[in-house]
Amino acid sequence: MSRRLRYPLRDGLSLRGAGVWFFESLARIAATFFLSVEMFSRFLCYRRDNYLRLLSINIGTSIPESFLDTSSAFLMRPSLPQRKSRTSRRPRVERLNDRALLAVLGVAPGPEDNAAALFAEAVATANTTAEPDTIELAAGTYDLASLEKSVLEISSDISIVGISPSQTQIIGAPDGTTFLVNETGSLELSRLTIYALPSVAGGAIWAKGDASLDQVAVIGLVDDGEAGNYEFQATSLIRGGNLQISNSAIVDSAGSAIILGLGDDGAGATSIVGTTISGAAAHAVQGLSTSVVISDSVVFDNGQGVSTFGRGLEVQISGSTITRNQNPLNLSSINSFGALRGTPGVTVLSFDSDPAIDISADNVIVGNQADASNREIANGYDQDNWLVAIGEQSQADANVAGVSAVTKIVDDRRILTSARSLEGINVRLSSVNGESLVAATGRGSSGVFWDPTEGKLFVDSIPRTIDDLVNFSDTLATIDGGQVIGGGSKSRFFANSFGYRVADTNLTAAERNTWNFFTPNEFTSQAGATITPRIHADGVLDFDYTPPADFEGTDTITVRGVTALGQEAEGTITVDVALKTGITMNVAASELDEVIEVAISTSGLGNVTAFDFSVGFDPQVVKLNSADFGREFPFLAEANELNSSVRVKALGGFNRGSDLVTLTFERIGEGSAGIELLATRDVAFMGQQLTESSFSASVKGQSVGLLGFDQAYYYLSQDDVNRDGAVSARDSLNVVNRLATTNSEGEADSNEAVYQRDYDTNGDGKVSASDALRIINRLARAGMVEGESLGTHPIFGDSATEFIDTSKPIPGFVGRPGLPVDDGTPLGSVDVTAPTADDQQMAELVVMNANGVSLQRSLDSIDDQDLFVIEGSGASIGFGLMSSNADTSGDTETDLTLVFFREDGSVMEAYPNTNSQRVIGGAIDTTLGERIYVRVGTTSADTVDYQLDFLELATGSS
Repeated sequence: MSRRLRYPLRDGLSLRGAGVWFFESLARIAATFFLSVEMFSRFLCYRRDNYLRLLSINIGTSIPESFLDTSSAFLMRPSLPQRKSRTSRRPRVERLNDRALLAVLGVAPGPEDNAAALFAEAVATANTTAEPDTIELAAGTYDLASLEKSVLEISSDISIVGISPSQTQIIGAPDGTTFLVNETGSLELSRLTIYALPSVAGGAIWAKGDASLDQVAVIGLVDDGEAGNYEFQATSLIRGGNLQISNSAIVDSAGSAIILGLGDDGAGATSIVGTTISGAAAHAVQGLSTSVVISDSVVFDNGQGVSTFGRGLEVQISGSTITRNQNPLNLSSINSFGALRGTPGVTVLSFDSDPAIDISADNVIVGNQADASNREIANGYDQDNWLVAIGEQSQADANVAGVSAVTKIVDDRRILTSARSLEGINVRLSSVNGESLVAATGRGSSGVFWDPTEGKLFVDSIPRTIDDLVNFSDTLATIDGGQVIGGGSKSRFFANSFGYRVADTNLTAAERNTWNFFTPNEFTSQAGATITPRIHADGVLDFDYTPPADFEGTDTITVRGVTALGQEAEGTITVDVALKTGITMNVAASELDEVIEVAISTSGLGNVTAFDFSVGFDPQVVKLNSADFGREFPFLAEANELNSSVRVKALGGFNRGSDLVTLTFERIGEGSAGIELLATRDVAFMGQQLTESSFSASVKGQSVGLLGFDQAYYYLSQDDVNRDGAVSARDSLNVVNRLATTNSEGEADSNEAVYQRDYDTNGDGKVSASDALRIINRLARAGMVEGESLGTHPIFGDSATEFIDTSKPIPGFVGRPGLPVDDGTPLGSVDVTAPTADDQQMAELVVMNANGVSLQRSLDSIDDQDLFVIEGSGASIGFGLMSSNADTSGDTETDLTLVFFREDGSVMEAYPNTNSQRVIGGAIDTTLGERIYVRVGTTSADTVDYQLDFLELATGSS
């Protein structure tokens, strides 16, 4: 290996340079010598072991495997290796200028060393080099829980090689992924074992880049704190888009063993060769990919088998056995689009008309809950040739036996009865004095064994029963079902709200699971509510609950049925029934000459997330000109005009909103416009006239009728200056007083006041004597002095007038139509400084497809900002920004800021502002070729994870 001299010789050899050169040369010679000695020693050990094996064959005497392989055969915690006699040392890296050769970093902890810290140091060193690096891990246990940062990030090309799976073992920390492979990274693992708690991000490996495993055992731990957590099914041991797995074993995942290509992972190519996958409660393999190749592998005793979907899909399965994959919990297919509960041994869902699916006849796919089902295959594939089963059960059993070892259970420990050495299995993770311990439980399905003679992994499996997978309580605990809105509204209790997402968070995992897998057959409501059960084929329960229309208080629902273990049981659910939501529906009408604007909004204790209701009017008096939805319902909304009403509905947009819709009418006749919210509407169906509910809005997941809301109607005439609900001489006097207190140049023979729209009665954009004169003329025509009697209301229908309170002042959000309106000034916390030319050059380009784009990013401090750029297409762009962990109950968020800039640096939109005290969704118009810059910031000093969504709307839509 060559390197440049640190002190190059110039015009002869200097004494200093010669000295340095001499000692560096001596050091290289010494290093080479010791490396040669070590390699020769390893060679002798290798020859010794093979010699002893040959000797045992020749003389017919078995040499104990413990003599050949230093792991203990009976300790459940991975054993520490026998120490080499030579002195252990920390990893050292020779830093060379212009180095182009692969570097080998040896990690050999001594008795006093922190093995995990030395390992992490080697990974950090390897990440700093551009060329590939190999880390050789000596025999031992590397417990990452001892590290301050337990996730090992891989950002370059790194290979990690152990001695054997039984000698080199890595224990992942309880709180995250063991290896995180970044987009720039590539990880190769071989000859080692990873113990890890399953995680949504992959407990052992999350590969955003490339990852490969060869002769690796990945064993899921069962943490006592998470055992029986039903939602744990969404987790996995390995997650990635481009995976190469060979000669390995992946066992005992509380969720799926492998999840492919979700989120940031992308859809890539995955190859699984000569590998055993067993003991996963959910899928063995599932997810999105463009290419999946499985060959010479055995997939057995999982909850579900292999399920993959995507576009341009290529699936090849050959020489593999997929059997005994049953689903006793009837778990749904988490993150697997289109697959149903009870997923078969093999599922392929393609979005293309001609996917490349090759499942050869040399596979054995039999004995699963379902083997392969036509209904799971999508567009265009020749379903007639899709084999429901391949091979026979006897073949499957023989192939499973070929990758299995023979064991028995003694005192909760799995003991090997064959000559193979014990790897350690059926384990749980616990922590004692900050140290992670691995111990046998007997709960898992799989034993994993390394055979050093054959150089391969074996798996011994016992199919899981339902009580192996999930903890159950003996009785049905009482559940607090939270609050529902009555007043004739119907509430739906979903399956997962029985055990989860209910008001009572004090239930244990076992109590939640007993409810989740309970099959009811009888309901009784103490208050006389109507209960309609919805029991699905997989046994999961939903039910609709409708309390009596006039009932308010606590109702007790008694439920009787059978538990998952076949026992009859009875439980109760208490429900707090409220007649109203505490939210007010505001209908504010304002009139300026022939134009009437009706703004419908909500106020009170929460927000409406979606709505579908009708607004009635008299078509002989007014006609509907437009419907403009609030900024929080930018495009998932529509308005349809009927004979005497307009139906408005929205799905909720990106976020929750209180500003629902503004309807603009034009007066075409005399009389009352008759505008009001409709509780019911008449519809024609199959020649019959029917009456149906005209109003529903979603509040905290419940669809609530009009009776569940308070209502408030406000009317502002253009001449009602003081907003007291009537036009009187006081309004004219207010304008005169306003003029008298302001000195400025104005209209002829009169003064003009500084503009305030409440005083602009004629809508000319200024306040002058003409506005006062208009009111006086109106009063004279009506023959009134003190006030104007409403009588038949000029705007609202008869049933709406009961909600008009003339003693209440009209709120400031009721504005006169056609007048200048403050669109909102950015709060002082919003940075509206224009991005510099350098900032614009570095902005991240947002590329949208037909389904839009969702960006998930993080900000670390109040000084951290992200800048994006959008190329305008001439269409409107819908947008939404929210924290990734946003509370869906409607709580506001003020820690995020969002600003839209034009290329010249001028501000288009800025949030939060004086009108919107939080970041919301909306829509902006673009011009073809225009570049729009979008800046996201935060007012919080903590790390903020956020999601920024964009969607291109149809040209001219809003």
